[in-house]
Amino acid sequence: MYTSRLARTAVAGAALAIGSVALAAVPATAATPTGITQDQVLTVASTLRMDDPTEAQEIAAQKALRVVMNRSCAIDSDAGEYLGDNFAEPTQANATADGFIGGARVDNVVTETSRYCFVGAVASTVPGFTLQGTAALDVPTQPVSSSNVSAAAVSTSALSGDVFVTPPVSVGQGFNISAAPSFSAAGASTKTTTTTTEVKVADRKTKSEKKAAKSKYTKRLAAAKKNYAKALDKAGSSKNKKAAAKRIYVKARALAKAKYKIAIANYKLVKKSNSTTDTRPFTIGATLNEG
Repeated sequence: MYTSRLARTAVAGAALAIGSVALAAVPATAATPTGITQDQVLTVASTLRMDDPTEAQEIAAQKALRVVMNRSCAIDSDAGEYLGDNFAEPTQANATADGFIGGARVDNVVTETSRYCFVGAVASTVPGFTLQGTAALDVPTQPVSSSNVSAAAVSTSALSGDVFVTPPVSVGQGFNISAAPSFSAAGASTKTTTTTTEVKVADRKTKSEKKAAKSKYTKRLAAAKKNYAKALDKAGSSKNKKAAAKRIYVKARALAKAKYKIAIANYKLVKKSNSTTDTRPFTIGATLNEG
């Protein structure tokens, strides 16, 4: 549904030549723009792959693609820029990660110029998993004249999060797109699960330590009895209040005994964490072919 536009815009005849502004590539250290979600990327990719999507599916995918392109291409609306035609091609289907390569024409109503912006997007298809690996976006270009020196048009990035969009490659005036732009991503979707257990570690208590523990236990019992006596006095003839006071006393006595047992035991409880990582590798790619 989007790729048919491509033939009429960015790649047809490899003849994009619009003036004298140098190609600009955003540094590959840029992070995925906020507001782009895992669901948006998966929606675009899966809908593009459908033979006959419903109108609702197509509209949802178009909206999602526009969000990705709008937020990724650094569109400066204050300077007169707005998103024109957009187009995309899905990567091959994968059970671990899915994505697409997207392109858009960005027009400027003030300068009456245009530029083309390309990005690659990938998302984990497994809930709770995050991406690791690398992504590469290649937009081959050539200068219209020998006076224009082409900048690097390959953007390579480290994957992160449950969704990742490459830094954009923008082709401005003065350059042709010399071959079909392509996107690839390779790595793994991973999820680390940490469990905590308590284990007994030898810790032999001395006589003085046990004596101190016994003293604390005796004091706790005495305090519990004293509080119980006060509660009974306040309860008067109320059976409910007396019953509540007894429950509190029984709990306090049990807690004191439990603490005493721990204090004199010849071991201590130590929390031990164990982490396991589920790693699911993937390799995906797509090319914005003419057609």
